[in-house]
Amino acid sequence: MDALIPAAVEDQQDSGVLASITIAQAALKTGYGQFAKGNNLFGIKATGDERAANQPTAEYINGQWIQTVDNFRAYDSWADSVHDHSERWLLRALPSVGLRWCRQQRKEDGFR
Repeated sequence: MDALIPAAVEDQQDSGVLASITIAQAALKTGYGQFAKGNNLFGIKATGDERAANQPTAEYINGQWIQTVDNFRAYDSWADSVHDHSERWLLRALPSVGLRWCRQQRKEDGFR
């Protein structure tokens, strides 16, 4: 995971997403970098004509874990994966839940 630090720090400077959070999530999703097929550090699935790496996964469907194979985004580098992850978070996920909700959650969790 040491190789991820420069990319995460650079991305933090560009996007504002904390490098520590990026590294922690990548570590959890990939078993500390052991399972990052296609340089995909965050388990982002491919859609449409996006470049993909086909790999086994477990999905929770109708109350049961199902073993299946799916297409996950493939990246040229870990830095590309980090950039895409931050872009998706900032442009898609954050606006859908709203900044007000995020602030409220932080407050409820004891952060100011």
